[in-house]
Amino acid sequence: MSQRWTLGGRWTLGGALSALAGCALLAACATPGGEPEREPGASPDEVRQRLPSRQGPEPEPERAPRLGLDRPQLGLNPAPVAFYSTEIVFADAMRSAWRARDGYPWQVYPKGSPRPPCKEGYPERLDLGQHVSTYCLKGLDGRYPAGRYRLSFRGSGVVSVGLDAEHAELRQPLGGEGERAERLVDVSPSDAGIAVRILETDPSDPVRELRLELPGSEPGQTFYPAFLESLAGVSALRFMDWGATNDSPLRRWSERRVTEQGSQGGALGASYELMLELANEVGADAWICVPHQCGPEFSERLARLVRGGLRSPLRVFVELSNEAWNPLFAQHRAFARRAEGYPASYVAAARQHFRVWRRAFADQPERVVRVLAGQFVNPSLSRELLAAAEGEVDALAIAPYFRPERGRRLGDVDAVLEACADDLRQRVPVKLRAQSDVCAEFDVALLGYEGGQHLVAGGGSRADERRRELYLQANRSARMGELYERLFQAWERAGGGLLCLYHSCGRPNRWGCWGLTEYLGQEDAPKRAAYLAASRRWSAAEATAPSAR
Repeated sequence: MSQRWTLGGRWTLGGALSALAGCALLAACATPGGEPEREPGASPDEVRQRLPSRQGPEPEPERAPRLGLDRPQLGLNPAPVAFYSTEIVFADAMRSAWRARDGYPWQVYPKGSPRPPCKEGYPERLDLGQHVSTYCLKGLDGRYPAGRYRLSFRGSGVVSVGLDAEHAELRQPLGGEGERAERLVDVSPSDAGIAVRILETDPSDPVRELRLELPGSEPGQTFYPAFLESLAGVSALRFMDWGATNDSPLRRWSERRVTEQGSQGGALGASYELMLELANEVGADAWICVPHQCGPEFSERLARLVRGGLRSPLRVFVELSNEAWNPLFAQHRAFARRAEGYPASYVAAARQHFRVWRRAFADQPERVVRVLAGQFVNPSLSRELLAAAEGEVDALAIAPYFRPERGRRLGDVDAVLEACADDLRQRVPVKLRAQSDVCAEFDVALLGYEGGQHLVAGGGSRADERRRELYLQANRSARMGELYERLFQAWERAGGGLLCLYHSCGRPNRWGCWGLTEYLGQEDAPKRAAYLAASRRWSAAEATAPSAR
């Protein structure tokens, strides 16, 4: 989950210093973008020869035309992949199953017994009397499909399910010769979710490729059909949360999540292959956030993957990390520790990555959009970023959020909504125009990496609880849809291009009501209704304009 209690991107100097001071111990950590990772058979010299020169900028190809970047479009930030997500993404529930904080995919029983080694997310062996367990679709108030689920796996062993699923076991003896063991199990949804256990596994042919497929999906299907329907017509998908970008520990290509590793949640996020598969499936551009600790050699591998996996003419938006300006996140602190400090170190690193991507798409430069991210309320920072980029950037991205003015008395829901309306009449258009002017000065497009309402109560006091309830009611009000329409109008008047709302679907919690819907398939959702109306309007306008691609 993104940390969103910064109230539209504002932060005080004292708060920033406190955040930085609190991370002094991190100074001993390795510098982001460590030694190049060698491919099998490649010498260190061969690897270094493939990296961009650090002695100065390479000759920059002529900037590709900004085809379509200045036209208003709506994209989405898909919700994080997690066992508790009400956005049912995958046809196989195991793809979003629980993981421990350190990424280990199973709870081990008896408790305290050693963790068995895993290969591609599955235990290679179990000690006598030991079993492993995980769960999925948990904490959703039962808002997931009921019916008959298809349980299957390859290998030799015993798997069981329980809780919301009828208690059932599936066995396959040694000698299955690669066949899938399979059975149907009945599921009656509640808040408990579904427990999945591996009770026995044969070390010579361990249980693997474990699937629990939802009713209404085909065997082997990747994405749940209702999820795909919810994305119909979306212009772009920003995979910031799918990639677990904030505070990412990822440094090397070999450490990334791959599709075969089962659950796609946790600190490493989902695989890039699944991101590309989804973008292709719905016909949306892919916005990739490169982890902040990864060097250009990581982008070289990633760019090759995207070039081969994202169908033409779909574009890739390339951004280094997320909100590098925000001192709450490890990525800001990492850039601030470098000799040049932030923002110079952030821009210098981004330019290195951008050159790699431009080389990978040298014959199709219009398919790569190089993005620097600024702070919505700080046009001066945007100017500093773009000046430092020296032309090696195609777009500036900001996060246009609206919210009540700090300190304003909010006695009821109407007061909350009126305060948001005032923000959309006053502060938001002024900041948008200022950011648009900066973009015009540097001849780059204005994009939105996030945007929408920013009603965050935080805290745990009675006053916070009361405010949180008011914010929830405001988000569910039909007037909230009207406020989103005002935001879209202000965005269009400012000359904004792609705006990726944050985010597609999610349950309200103490950190906000971010989802356009609270659960997949929700019909009474004012924010989503406004999104769909604006998306249809802008798509119709684009259809009558000269081709954007």
